[in-house]
Amino acid sequence: MKNALARAQHELKLSEKRIIAIAISKINSKASKLDYKHEQSRTIKISAKEYQKIAGRKDKRNAYRDIIEISETLIKKQLTIKSNTMTGTKKTVINWVAAVEYETGRGEVEITFTDKIMPYLCAIEDRFTAYALKEAEGIKSIYTWRMLEFLTSWSTEKEGQRRIS
Repeated sequence: MKNALARAQHELKLSEKRIIAIAISKINSKASKLDYKHEQSRTIKISAKEYQKIAGRKDKRNAYRDIIEISETLIKKQLTIKSNTMTGTKKTVINWVAAVEYETGRGEVEITFTDKIMPYLCAIEDRFTAYALKEAEGIKSIYTWRMLEFLTSWSTEKEGQRRIS
């Protein structure tokens, strides 16, 4: 994801962050923005088994129930990206997800990202944040996950460091 997305303000719960992270991990970040103009190319399938692994859940049935409930809450979730312009600060508010679809008993959900978020997830050449999803498996706090992304986003900058007051 672009660094701006990793540093963006959002209020995801840990379970929601896991679903978003699984979905993002399935996107080809090198693909052209044109590849994601169609809704079906922005639609990602997430299985209960994938969520079960990343969340450390033991029961697959509960994991499936969880991904359905969590995915439905993502429709209402937004993020705010701030950037500096010549005239001041630009603020962009974007919904994460445009649609959620599931069929009872299939063990998976489909999440469709909004077209507005895709430029932060694909056609990325520089200023990006990347980490293995496996690195986040043991994380038990959304704050820890956000810190992982925030610090990782600065590791690719030229200076490689950031002073925070």
